[in-house]
Parts: sequence; C-alpha cells; structure tokens
Amino acid sequence: MKNISDQRNHNIEETTGSFGAKQNAQHLAPHSPEDQLLDAMEGIRPDYLANAAAAREAITARRSGAGESKAETISLESRRHSHRFGSMLGKVAAAVIAVSILIPNVSPEAAYAMQKLPVLGAYFRLVTFRNYQYEDARHSADVKVSGILVDPAVTDAAIQSQAAKSAGEINQQIQSTTDQLITDFKASLQQDGYGDLTVSTDVVTDSERWYAIRLSAFVSQADGYQENRYYVIRKRDGEKVMLKDLFKDGADYQQVISAEIIRQMKEQMEQDDSKSYFINDPDIPDANFQEIKADQQFYINKDNHLVIVFQEGEVAPMYMGTQEFVIPAEDIKDILAEAL
Repeated sequence: MKNISDQRNHNIEETTGSFGAKQNAQHLAPHSPEDQLLDAMEGIRPDYLANAAAAREAITARRSGAGESKAETISLESRRHSHRFGSMLGKVAAAVIAVSILIPNVSPEAAYAMQKLPVLGAYFRLVTFRNYQYEDARHSADVKVSGILVDPAVTDAAIQSQAAKSAGEINQQIQSTTDQLITDFKASLQQDGYGDLTVSTDVVTDSERWYAIRLSAFVSQADGYQENRYYVIRKRDGEKVMLKDLFKDGADYQQVISAEIIRQMKEQMEQDDSKSYFINDPDIPDANFQEIKADQQFYINKDNHLVIVFQEGEVAPMYMGTQEFVIPAEDIKDILAEAL
C-alpha cells in the first residue's frame, strides 16, 4: 500500500496523536482547560493573581507568536518514530497536565484549586491517540486507537503507580489488537471482494469503584462479525481485574455463574420464541453451553452488578449478536472476595 502522501485515487487519512507522523489536534477554545485553570487560580488568593496574569500573558503571546495563528492548535505531545506505547503514554500525560504546574502544589489553596479543574476531574480518562481511515470503491475503514490516561491528581503514590501499570498494559493490548486488524485490512485490499473495518473504544462504566472500557471491532468481508473486549480497573488500588480476581480463592464461581446464565437463557426462550440459545440441543452437543471460561469477558455496570459477556455465535446464533447476562448480587455475594 502506497504511502499516504502518494495516494491519488483513494481517500485515505491516518492521523496520530502521540505516535506517528501527523497529530490529531484540537483548536484552543476560549474556555479551554488552560483558561479554566487560570480562572481557578484567580479565585484562590490575591497573591496568585500575579501568577495568573503572567500565565495569561504568556499564553496570549504564544497564540500570536511569530509564524503561528491566533487559532493555534494544542494537542498531545508527539514523539515521531516512537512505537512504544508505554513511553508514548508518559508524553501524553505530561502534555495533559503541563498547564497545572502554574499552581504551587504545596498549599491547601492549591489543592482546592486543583479540585475545581475539569482536566483533573476523572480518575481515568479515555483518549484517542490515532485515527486510521481508508475508503475506495470496495473497501472502507474507520479505526480509532484509544488509550487510558491516569488522573495526575491521584496523590497516593502506590495507587498512581499501579494504575499507570494497569493502564499501560491495557493500552498495549488495545494497540496490538488494533494494529493487527489494520494489517489484516490492508492485506485484504489486494483481494477481490468487499471489506469494511470499524474499530472504536468507549467507556462503559466510570463509577466510584470501577472503570471499564470496551474495545469494539466490526469486520465485514463475506460476512460481518463484531467482537467486543472489555477491560476493567478497580479504582481503589488501580488494579486491572480479571474475572477470577473478584472471587474468594477456591470459590467455584464458574459453576455458580453458569447455572444462573442457563436459568436466564431458559426463561428468555420461554418468553420469546425468537430467542434461541445453545443449551440441551441434541443436534449440536459439542456447541451446547456448559460453563463460562475462567477468563470469560465481563464488566461491572454502573449499578455495581457483574455482567457476563459472550461474543456473537458463542452461546446463540449469530443473528442474536453479542449476549450479556447480569448476575444478581444475591447469587454471588457469598463467594465474592469483596463487595462489588
């Protein structure tokens, strides 16, 4: 596939935030995080007014500086030719919080001001680092490569460190998965037929206790198929959580959860003739659902309930799509390591 700058007959765009050749920037708005930060500074103490005024003057000068328009774009720090997501994440985080160094970090007033800033308001933040787009007469792709940033306002060093580690691992997995999907899509361009690729990441839970995101990929060639992967972080300690981590050592959580899922499947089929699950079907004994996997896909929803997820075709015909089952708290309360 030709380099993007050499394309003449296709509409292709590949933009990169903190890794790659082009940045995905956003214009500095009148009420940008920088302006909100300065507003907060001005409301703290009179002796901060001078700092705020000087900072405003510096930003104004930068906006109208030589060779730059007043609509200067501000984006995540870019490090060209860098391919390691871990180091990239540090650069991005530094750019996000760079303006916060304007406030001294040793006083109660400064801490109060930091609490008012939207840029520091979330424990985790999902950021799109890279976009890949392609379109011709037979193919199209719309891919957003996202990653998690850890809120720099987290003051506990151990939690901050673990949260950064968890985010880095998840980001690496997202990047690896997405890169492979793009590679496969580019290879398909040399083949006959039609093909589409859509990849996105979104936040499914951002509660007091949990942060969960979903990586969704839709691939269409002869047939269309969607797969979702979930990543869950426990906020109190920054740990990335697998399903087994939710339960006491030795607890038979697979059997307990599976029994509840089968109950729900039967109930749904009794109430709706259009629904069909792979349970107790003599024609497909090998495909019948018996028990969830130890590392089954899951997330914790906004009500702190465990949700078990199955991919298309895993426990039901493809036409039913992805299947989710909310597990009642009463069913698992005795085997949980701690309350959800």
